[in-house]
Amino acid sequence: MHCWKTVKIDQLYGDWQLLGFSLITVLISFTLLFLPLSFLLDIQNIRDDNFLIFLTLLLALYPLHKVVHLITLYLLKAKVVLLRKKLYRWRILVTEPMKKEKYMVALLMPFFLLNSVLLIFLFIFPNYFHYISFLLASHIGVCVPDFIYLKSMIKSPVNCLIEESDDGYEILRN
Repeated sequence: MHCWKTVKIDQLYGDWQLLGFSLITVLISFTLLFLPLSFLLDIQNIRDDNFLIFLTLLLALYPLHKVVHLITLYLLKAKVVLLRKKLYRWRILVTEPMKKEKYMVALLMPFFLLNSVLLIFLFIFPNYFHYISFLLASHIGVCVPDFIYLKSMIKSPVNCLIEESDDGYEILRN
């Protein structure tokens, strides 16, 4: 096996640029979600109570995202280590090379699972659609680094393996 490509998004973009991409994604997503939903749902009875629940869910969004990654990797039988890079940033390190397709599933699972749950909540609790649509937009913003990793994996050859290191990952090929 030899290394086809090394991807280090921390060095490529940096923390502040990734944060900027994520915040812009949150703003665009919220705008694109809120406007159509305000026409689709009954917004006559919007409620703004339960703000503490909203704030708690907003703060729990990133840890929930990471937990879904961990559970998915566990179900895919990957060996992982959880590292704390900074106070606000956690990294899941897969310790053995993994097939590209499995790794892509692990990257996409939080996006599909948590966003599906939030979309269901939108229709169950239409009075709180402004809170839920912001949670949905925030989670899409949390997924931005996953999409950046995914973009480089899509361009990689078929039947390759992904091996992680402390600062990124390598795409290995026969």
